[in-house]
Amino acid sequence: MAFSDRSQRGSPASAPGAGKAGGSGQADAAGRTVLQRELRITGSILTDGEIEFHGEVDGVVCAKGVTIGSGARFKGEIIAENATIAGHAAGRITARKIRLAEGSEFEGDLIYQRLAIEEGAEFDGNVMRKKEDSAWVDITKTFEIPGVELTPDAARAVQALREEAKDLAVETSSG
Repeated sequence: MAFSDRSQRGSPASAPGAGKAGGSGQADAAGRTVLQRELRITGSILTDGEIEFHGEVDGVVCAKGVTIGSGARFKGEIIAENATIAGHAAGRITARKIRLAEGSEFEGDLIYQRLAIEEGAEFDGNVMRKKEDSAWVDITKTFEIPGVELTPDAARAVQALREEAKDLAVETSSG
């Protein structure tokens, strides 16, 4: 299952309920998609914007900004400009800026340019700092960072999302 929101392509597809009043996900005043506690997602999510999770997610998330809220659970891979973990997460995060908030728990790999681990956050895993590089400018467009290899699950998800984006571009231009 892959959800995407490629607004520059014209016909965005998004998670059911996302951005709809009364649904499991709503866009807040800043345009960030907020997925509520009762929502459980398994699969891949792609958005040019920011997304905040309060439920359970198992999969790959590619976004400009990702927040795993307090009480939320995430398992998988995040590729983002900015990632904030306030709940429980396991897997791998590749982001320019990563923040593990007080009370958060993270187990896995962090690939970052700037990292903040607040007092009271729990971290068990590996870290790899990537220096300033123009490739960090917008990883949500290419999903590639020199010197960083995607996990097999993330590589499959990114390929599927790229194919979906191509299909949307064809549908938009022909329709």
